[in-house]
Amino acid sequence: FTLLNAPMLFSFFFLVLQTRKNVRKAHGIEESFAGEDILVSVWCPVCSISQMGRHTADYDTYRALCCSDTGLPNHVDDAMMNSARSSTSTAA
Repeated sequence: FTLLNAPMLFSFFFLVLQTRKNVRKAHGIEESFAGEDILVSVWCPVCSISQMGRHTADYDTYRALCCSDTGLPNHVDDAMMNSARSSTSTAA
């Protein structure tokens, strides 16, 4: 049982850490101190995931949804997809 738990736990922390690094890079956010990503991702992954959610969506404008692909209402998803398509087509 524990032989299966260790790799799963490591994978979870690794994915949270990598996602946190990517969000930080995409939004130009500097680390407060060396190793912050590792510390927060391992010590409190729920805090890390919540913080990433606040940086990747505007929850002051849109209400959050529990059971959706993005955590936002469908009309927001459609608007985001349309703007992404239009910016991709103008760049090409």
